[in-house]
Formats: sequence, structure tokens, C-alpha cells
Amino acid sequence: MILHHPRPLTVLLTLGAALFLSACTDDGDSAAGTVTETMTVTPGATMPTTTATTTGTPDPGTPTLATTTTQVTPPTTPDRPGSCEPDFFLDEFTSPVVMFCDGAWARAGQAQTDHVLVFHYRDGRWLSHPHDGRDVFTQYPCYDEENLRATGAPEELISQVSLCEPEDEQG
Repeated sequence: MILHHPRPLTVLLTLGAALFLSACTDDGDSAAGTVTETMTVTPGATMPTTTATTTGTPDPGTPTLATTTTQVTPPTTPDRPGSCEPDFFLDEFTSPVVMFCDGAWARAGQAQTDHVLVFHYRDGRWLSHPHDGRDVFTQYPCYDEENLRATGAPEELISQVSLCEPEDEQG
């Protein structure tokens, strides 16, 4: 016999086995028993995992209450990347220009100005990444190379920012 729908058959067989087991555990107590079936479905798995438990001792003449719980576990995925469209930087700039963006890190600024910031995409939004100091001559923000690497900034971004020198002001 060829079975084309193994999942419904598995559920029926499991439920039937649980009911059979609940009927077989009669020790003379007339309290109605409960059969609980839990099915966990994991995406990508070929067959769901099913467990059935019986509590109480059912009376052979009493209908048994069956409860089925299905739990679907979503696959684990990394945070979705942030959009690199300039409109996503309107919280910080009125006319944003994006100079670098990989979905996790960005460098953006106000059009036709020197106001440029580094952003890190966290918790579903672009957050300004704090600078580590200011260049002593230009007073532009600078970044500590080791700190950027430690927080996961990509090489392409690191090569675009002003890196702090030992004589640069901190803060």
C-alpha cells in the first residue's frame, strides 16, 4: 500500500495508540482520563515529532477527552539587514546621502555638508555609532580602529572613516 499523506496517518496512528494505551491502563478507578498529544513541527523536518501522554484512569464506558497542541518552531535567522535607501536616515538628516552601506553598517551624511556619521543597524533600526574622539586639526569625528573591528565593522567602512591618532581629543 502506498501512502501519499504520511503526516495525517502519523497523527491518526499516534492518537489511536494514545487512546488504546489509555484504555489499557484501567485499574478499576472510574475517573475519566485525559490524553494529551503534543506535536512539534520544525520547518525543514520531514516528519513532526509527536508525544502522547495519558493522565488518570479512564472508565471504559466514559468518553476520553483528547487535546492536541501543535507548536511550530520558526527557523533561526539572523537579524534582517537594514535598508540602504537614503530615506531610512531621515531621522538624522533632512537630505541624506549614503556613502557606504552593507545592511549592518552604514556611513551617511547631510547632502553638501561635512556632517557625516557612522551607523550600525541594531534592534530593527539604524543607530548612530559613537565616535571615539575628534581630529585635533579639523575637529571632525574620528574612530578608534580597534573599537570598530571589535564591534564588527567591515574593512570597507574602516577604510572610509577618519581614524583617531594618539594626539586626537577624546570625546
